Amino acid sequence: MPKLSQSSYAIGLKAELDACTFLKRDGFAILHQRWKSAFGEIDVIASKDTELVFFEIKGGRQCSLTAKQKRRCANAALDFISSDCNHSSFRFDCIFISNGEVEHIQNAFYIEESSS
Repeated sequence: MPKLSQSSYAIGLKAELDACTFLKRDGFAILHQRWKSAFGEIDVIASKDTELVFFEIKGGRQCSLTAKQKRRCANAALDFISSDCNHSSFRFDCIFISNGEVEHIQNAFYIEESSS
């Protein structure tokens, strides 16, 4: 019988669990997993010291973020921030997990200011 590949959903769930384990070991407090708003979903919201960090987690072969993914994450983060005033700064990080290897990219992207 041929080996069935894991679904993208299952790969993503495993990657999120592995990422949270990695982040806790690195001193982060996990505040939310799969936080949803009308603007999109953030895989993990964590804090370290006074900084709030929004994480996009990718598992498997996909190791990049599209402009649409960044925009959705940024809009959801701004929605979260509007109700959370306990942190002095925030950033967007990515964690890529493949074959048990974890790559943590700090400041993976920034919110682009729209030109009016």
